[in-house]
Amino acid sequence: MKNLKKPNLVLGLFSFLLLFIGITLRANGFKAGDYVLGLTFLCGLIHWIWAILDVFKNYRVNSGSENRILWIILVVIVPPFGGICYYTMSKTVRM
Repeated sequence: MKNLKKPNLVLGLFSFLLLFIGITLRANGFKAGDYVLGLTFLCGLIHWIWAILDVFKNYRVNSGSENRILWIILVVIVPPFGGICYYTMSKTVRM
């Protein structure tokens, strides 16, 4: 649970929660669902950029470059899920 103190992990989980709330509201015909989905997009974008910058910052070029490439691919291809995986599985995550 130490990783829950990371603000970007909390932001990623919050964006997933907003996504489900927005989809539910939109499916039931509420106009607020559009606004919630817009907020979800904004939170997800911030989370995605922050995760990419953290991968570049936390992995040195000479040590573990294959791990760095793997994390970059995962974070870029699957933006919200890749960032959450990075923050829960990576041991080099630091504040």
